[in-house]
Amino acid sequence: MWTFLMCLLAAPAPATAPTGALSVKEAVIERFVASRETDSSVDGELKSKAVATVRDAARDEKTRQEAITAGLKLLSPEFDAALKKLAAEEVADARQLLTPLTQSKDPWLAAEAELFLARAMMVEGRFEEALPVIDGLIKSHTAETVRLGEAWFLKGKLEAGALKRDEATASLKKFLREFPAEPGRMQGEARATLVDLEEAESDLLSDIHTKMNFSERRLTLADSGRATQKVQDDVVALLDEMIEELEKKSSNCKGCKGSCSKPGGGGQGGAAPGMSSGTSQASQITERNAPRTPWVDLTERQNDPSVFNAAKSRVPVQYRGLVEQYYQSFGESRDK
Repeated sequence: MWTFLMCLLAAPAPATAPTGALSVKEAVIERFVASRETDSSVDGELKSKAVATVRDAARDEKTRQEAITAGLKLLSPEFDAALKKLAAEEVADARQLLTPLTQSKDPWLAAEAELFLARAMMVEGRFEEALPVIDGLIKSHTAETVRLGEAWFLKGKLEAGALKRDEATASLKKFLREFPAEPGRMQGEARATLVDLEEAESDLLSDIHTKMNFSERRLTLADSGRATQKVQDDVVALLDEMIEELEKKSSNCKGCKGSCSKPGGGGQGGAAPGMSSGTSQASQITERNAPRTPWVDLTERQNDPSVFNAAKSRVPVQYRGLVEQYYQSFGESRDK
């Protein structure tokens, strides 16, 4: 994720305007230049240098995306310092510097700060916190940014990470449809994410894996609140569904000879390893019908490895890695 976002810092979008006509981005840049030239609060020499820097960058379609950013870095030492921190992977420091800039009275500076703050939060895994930031840019500063396409791309990626799948699908499709001139790496990443979203809806294992990642991310951020617990409960239910489906397949194989293929099995009749046909493995793993068991209580889940071992032993071999990864995330999050 970090490498991809850093590539965006040096990934200007190509222009597609007809010869002789200003592209949308060029028109935005011209408005920015006009706003700086009429700003009496800026020193004349610094203003001239910033305007010249912006115009130089705007002439080349390879650097046009960075034109306003380059000008603002000269005009705002705080913004310049924030981007240096972000480039140095000092993301928390960058976030602290960018946050107040999003409230700037200068709409151009506020727009750039929102975009880069959303990037920083995405690197940190703060998808839910970043969404209002990128939404603010899209809703309030469309006229003050050349990065609207990137904003829609980030919005879709953040929504996907936050398990807002319908919203993510809509945002990424809008990005692909309305911003075809954005960098190819963003186009490819958007398409790949759409495939992942579709698989998570249709494939049980993909859904489980995605929600495990969500849970691990939120626990890393020390968030064990209701939303995180709800996703964990969903994982339990999905594991339940997976196991019940395996039991059905195993039951359907009754009477088969040794060549009968079993899910997770070793080719012999009967249930898969760790499972007994005709019993509810879901209740053995989740103990959902019992009073507040360690599986159901998030605090206990984090502190009782024996619960993990019991659950893992009852899951077919090829799925134990998923359960192991899920439980492991609790311990890792607690140690950080």
